[in-house]
Amino acid sequence: MLLMTLSILCLLLAAAAIVLTVWLFRLKRAAAQQNDALLSLREAYGKLDEATGPIREFSSAIGADSHGIQNQLMAIYGYTTLLNQSENLAVKEREMLDGIAKAATILQNLTQSILGLSKSSAAFRKDA
Repeated sequence: MLLMTLSILCLLLAAAAIVLTVWLFRLKRAAAQQNDALLSLREAYGKLDEATGPIREFSSAIGADSHGIQNQLMAIYGYTTLLNQSENLAVKEREMLDGIAKAATILQNLTQSILGLSKSSAAFRKDA
């Protein structure tokens, strides 16, 4: 049962990693689009809202979704911590739990980076 639970947690972490990687790629692409918009600002400042409209929508959506992912990652991390406190675990099972906890921490840091970029983008738009 524990091995099945660990397998499911691994699959959830893998799925979260894929989703976050896609979001990071899209956010980088959106940031590149935003940079292009800044260059065009010198030519036509009045068109800035039009050029950054899609970025604003994407940034808002990714910020909301990243909060949801963070909650799930914290649940996975907390669950692995609770499982790790069990005295009935084999060494291999503890190693698996440690791996899951490390992966959750890495994904949590990635999610925080995405949120930081999203907030930076929002702050820029507010100043513009």
